[in-house]
Amino acid sequence: MTAIPPAAKQNGPRSNEKHVTEVRRHWINLVWRAWLPGGLTVLCWAGSLLAFRNVSGTTPDSNVLLGLGLLALSLAPILWVSFVYYDWANDYLAITKMHLVHYEQRYFLSRRTQVVPLQQVQNVRIRIPNVLLGRLDVGDLLIETTSPEGTIHFRSVQDPQNVQRQLFTLLGRPMPARAAQAPVREPPAEPLQARRQRSKIYALWKRPAPTEEVERPSTWLERLAFSLERTLPTYPIQTANGEMTWHRHPSILVWRMMVPNVLFALSWLGALLALLGQGGATPDLRLTIGLILLSLIPAGWGLVVYYDWRNDYLTIDQDQIVHYEQHYIFRRETRAIPLQRVQNVRIYIPHVIARWLNVGEVIIDTAGQRGDITFNGVKNPQQIQNRIFVLRGRPEPTEVTEPPKHPLARFFDQFLPIYPVRTPEGWIIYHRHPFVLLQRIFWPLGLLVATWLPAFWLLSTGMAGALPAIGMVAIPILALCGVGALLWLWYTYADWKNDYWIVTDTHVIDVIARPFPYMSEDRRQARLQDIVNIRTEVPGIWAQIIRMGDVFAETAGQAENFVLQQMVNPKSVQVEMQRRQRTARVREQQAAEEARLAEQARLQGQILETVGQAQRVAQEEFERRVLEILEQRTGQSKTPSHK
Repeated sequence: MTAIPPAAKQNGPRSNEKHVTEVRRHWINLVWRAWLPGGLTVLCWAGSLLAFRNVSGTTPDSNVLLGLGLLALSLAPILWVSFVYYDWANDYLAITKMHLVHYEQRYFLSRRTQVVPLQQVQNVRIRIPNVLLGRLDVGDLLIETTSPEGTIHFRSVQDPQNVQRQLFTLLGRPMPARAAQAPVREPPAEPLQARRQRSKIYALWKRPAPTEEVERPSTWLERLAFSLERTLPTYPIQTANGEMTWHRHPSILVWRMMVPNVLFALSWLGALLALLGQGGATPDLRLTIGLILLSLIPAGWGLVVYYDWRNDYLTIDQDQIVHYEQHYIFRRETRAIPLQRVQNVRIYIPHVIARWLNVGEVIIDTAGQRGDITFNGVKNPQQIQNRIFVLRGRPEPTEVTEPPKHPLARFFDQFLPIYPVRTPEGWIIYHRHPFVLLQRIFWPLGLLVATWLPAFWLLSTGMAGALPAIGMVAIPILALCGVGALLWLWYTYADWKNDYWIVTDTHVIDVIARPFPYMSEDRRQARLQDIVNIRTEVPGIWAQIIRMGDVFAETAGQAENFVLQQMVNPKSVQVEMQRRQRTARVREQQAAEEARLAEQARLQGQILETVGQAQRVAQEEFERRVLEILEQRTGQSKTPSHK
């Protein structure tokens, strides 16, 4: 045992100083440290038991020697377990009214003692290493001090929040607010009243929602719907304080559980076939039991996948956005950002199935060092986007499904939008340069001409009749290749047409969509006030001749620098965006000035009202004093003088 340092003896706890509490490690720490020597002990004992059962009675018997050797060998892991238990039993944290003492036993070799006055404790933090310890309410204490001992790290504490509370009580400090990086429990469940108002299942019953107390579901259909909603949360959950929580769509869970479900079904199907003995074979009970036991692996896999899916969610309240990402059962990652640091929110629809299910990916771009927050597989991502913009005090983003069409140029704007389209709402819609379309359709158009022209020539000249074997085979092949080239041509044209940019009075919107069969859509937008720089770039001489270039709109975020590629007359686009940006900033400054003047007028009114009240009070006090003086003088004049 090591001696306590002189400084610790001088400033350490006195002999009569009583412990307020003693904190010891949880028993799970002992189990984790002793499982290896305990397992070796069990194996040695089991081997010796089997050796003694096979004793033949001859002298000397090798089985007896083997059994005795295993028993002797088991003394080593038994001693190891004893060392571990002695170490675990003598590790504790003592808290007095004046000191904090940490005793750390290192087997039978040494013992370390850390003594820190409570006045030198700066902070007490809690860390939950994994999910299992979080479920057992076990965590690590990290006590930061200004003493030479540094930070005291005491692992595997039962109920660390209680120890933290006791320390802050002794220090006379308030408990710190729970950090956004620390929560491990799920958000509070939504009341049944709010759930009924939102859920489509309950809306089908056309029953009035409860108005007073939260009632439990009564019928079996209500209980089933209630259980399904809690097990597979499809709609956002809103609490009484306005906090909203979104989980991933159940289709993500179905996709992730496809492999374990197939393996589980195949295992049970094989067990059933082995039990029935197909083809006149004898039922194999061992194979059946083995396949059933083997099915536990995909079953456990499915439970882990469900646990991961259930604990991935995005929470938005009035002040911050918190993203909880569970990585199977190994670890949990939490990211929290204030709403003031949100620069932009964009939505990405990956494929046609996601579009049908209204499921997409929300990408929240921030001004911090860690970049953006990505939450995929969420139902109705536009709702999250609108929620963030409303809480940020910005206008809700413009819902764009297809470009609005100008009434005077409907045909060209619909089929060949070469020039910018101005809408009655004041929007300007930009497409890529027509030269980009010509570049993209060169090969499909050439293939279409190279296949259909020979086919038409064969049909028109009658060569199909002169060479029936060649003609009857060549014409369908050429026609089929021509249909493929036509579909390729249509896809190229639709892909060019579905990429456009919209500049409104408040936002710039970038829409990159892919046609059927992908049907994906990547939509980004940013406020004009958040754009810090707008510049253009013309790549070469040919681009200068046809007036084609790129427009770069740089924002304060890390991943939201807009690039409007291959535009017609990029200089005019830059000038238009800068003009609208100046207008938007002037409008914002005018609104801020009006709000400041209104606030100033309100304060001036309050000041004048206060001054008026003070003047009235002073005037009343002055009149009262004058009346008192007059009454005193009148009384003195009426009193007879005695000489």
